[in-house]
Amino acid sequence: MRSPDEQRLLDLLHLGPVDNDKAREMLKWDDAHFEIVKADLVAQKLIIIGRGRGGTIRLAPKTK
Repeated sequence: MRSPDEQRLLDLLHLGPVDNDKAREMLKWDDAHFEIVKADLVAQKLIIIGRGRGGTIRLAPKTK
C-alpha cells in the first residue's frame, strides 16, 4: 500500500517527466522529504530517475 505522499508524487508524474526541483516546488516538500519519497518509489520500481540539470523523474514503464 502506498503512502499518501507516494501517491501525490505518482499523480504528479502522470502529467509527464518532471525535474526534481520543479516536483519539490509543486509538492511544497523540503529536500529531505522529497528524497525519501522518491527513493521509496524507485525501490518499488514505480519511477525512474533520468538525466537533466538537477535530475528528472518519470513513471516507470508498466510491465505485464
